[in-house]
Amino acid sequence: MFVIEHLEPKLSKWVLIEYSHISKIIGKRNLIFTNVRKSSEKLNKIGKTERKKISELNLKKDDDLR
Repeated sequence: MFVIEHLEPKLSKWVLIEYSHISKIIGKRNLIFTNVRKSSEKLNKIGKTERKKISELNLKKDDDLR
């Protein structure tokens, strides 16, 4: 499982291209975007979204989030 904390103020075209490329490499089911303030159809198409920050998820290195 890979987690990306989205820190940009908005989802720019460039960031979406980067995220889409990562999703193609590791697979949509293996990708979580955290700190997503608004529901994002674009991000939901390429991975799971979470409103919380990564630090609020209390993840451990070996956690399986599936």
